[in-house]
Amino acid sequence: MIAVDLEGRTAFVTGAGHGIGRAQAGRFAEVTCERADLADPEQVERAFDRPIDILINNAGALPLLQMSPSQWEEINQANLDTTFLCLRAAARTMIRRGTGGSIVNVASTRLFIRLPTRPRTPPPKPACSR
Repeated sequence: MIAVDLEGRTAFVTGAGHGIGRAQAGRFAEVTCERADLADPEQVERAFDRPIDILINNAGALPLLQMSPSQWEEINQANLDTTFLCLRAAARTMIRRGTGGSIVNVASTRLFIRLPTRPRTPPPKPACSR
């Protein structure tokens, strides 16, 4: 494991409500949670209207075995559109500050490992890992 000094750094972690996102957010000494609809470009821009050093793009949705077209659209939006919106907003904030920063996109290991009892990650999430 690589040791990184995060003191004084501000991170924005998507999907921090549970699972891996919660564990990632817990790595920071002081955690402030707020909710934003990451599919809404205006809410994303407002969420990033503050100093930020690190973006951890973790939010995503898993597919259902029987999926309707509207569910497919929701998963596309959760996995690809929200990643784009957060990337763009974070990069703008980091550039405006002139101090740079780090952006980490998180994808599932199910991109690479096939388990017989679980479906593969849907196509939008692999697109985020490229």
